[in-house]
Amino acid sequence: MTIGLEFAFQAYVSIDEDLTIGPVPGGIRNITPITGGVFEGPGIKGTVIPGGADWSLTRENGVIDICARYTLKTDDDVLIYVINKGLYIEKPGGLQERPASREGVEPMPEYFRTTPVFEVSNEKYDWLNRNIFVCDLDPIYDKTHPQFPGIDIKFYRVT
Repeated sequence: MTIGLEFAFQAYVSIDEDLTIGPVPGGIRNITPITGGVFEGPGIKGTVIPGGADWSLTRENGVIDICARYTLKTDDDVLIYVINKGLYIEKPGGLQERPASREGVEPMPEYFRTTPVFEVSNEKYDWLNRNIFVCDLDPIYDKTHPQFPGIDIKFYRVT
């Protein structure tokens, strides 16, 4: 049996400036507040509810462990809890520490991937509970984009 990927949906997630906790065991802890956004795909559409965040840990080697938790709300008022963990690695010569302000800063991701897990209590969206997903993420640098500063996340179902 061959493993494949099927596009599930795309989200544009707005973020705010990092809150830096600072050095902790294992690296430097930052919190990136999620301030909203939108998502859409075949049979699913809605908004990203403000209030989630990414609790990232920058390791000594510069690799950033992503641990985002947030809630989606579909256009038919169904809430979907998302836990999205993964890695962010910058290209050589990129920023090794993310500044709190993203003004004028365009880090160069070499690898920006996550594996989300969903929790939803609705039969229409039960396919989210019953599949494995991976995400390809890209920072949003276009200041005219409604979700700037933010992240463009493409969700794929593993087939």
